[in-house]
Amino acid sequence: MIDDQCPINEFSYAKVTVKVLNYMPRNVDITNACISQDPITGAVSFDWVNNVDTGFNYDYYLINHIDALGNTTVVDTIKDWTVQSYTHVGANPNEVNRYFIQTGGGCGLITPPSDTIQNIRVGLQAFPPPPNSSIARLDWNRWLLGDTSTNYAIWVEAPANSNQWTQLGSTKDTSWIDTVAFCGSWLNYQVRYNTTCESSLDSGFSRIRRSRIESFSILLQLQVEISPLLLGNSPTIVM
Repeated sequence: MIDDQCPINEFSYAKVTVKVLNYMPRNVDITNACISQDPITGAVSFDWVNNVDTGFNYDYYLINHIDALGNTTVVDTIKDWTVQSYTHVGANPNEVNRYFIQTGGGCGLITPPSDTIQNIRVGLQAFPPPPNSSIARLDWNRWLLGDTSTNYAIWVEAPANSNQWTQLGSTKDTSWIDTVAFCGSWLNYQVRYNTTCESSLDSGFSRIRRSRIESFSILLQLQVEISPLLLGNSPTIVM
């Protein structure tokens, strides 16, 4: 018997493999980062610029902290791509705190670390020892680890808390010697970098630009010994 009905459709199967392409997210830009440590709380604040090509392949930022012993800890995870600043409230107020940022993307990909930034701490040595000091030697660490091209400006406030700041000069080095020309005054010194980032002792932090330095004071005095007038001697100034 011949079946004159319509023939059954023929089926065939094929194994199809779909390979989803993923790529490493791009990390943040810290070329012009501002980093500072609050002199009261010790908290360290810094900023960055997010990469425009990262927004659609972004899961989080990793904020990494390196302590004075070289131990690295992830102190926070930021899941909002638009965030471009961070304040570490647990920073050590008495040491240089270092930070680097990583960006996490799809499929668990994480970028290599950014360059390492660090808050500047200034050290001051007075010569001769106070209270008869006339020379101030300043030393500080670089804000960007490994950088040697940043120009640092040295400022002095005389007298201290007068808001009368004068730039003494600038250098790409990390030390400066000031031959002091002020008598009986406390002087505040500052080190600033990047002309777009200003600092002062008595101002709060600005959202756009923040303090980048620490300041130290030195008491400079002149002692005047006046001989008895009957001897007819002139006053003798002792440094």
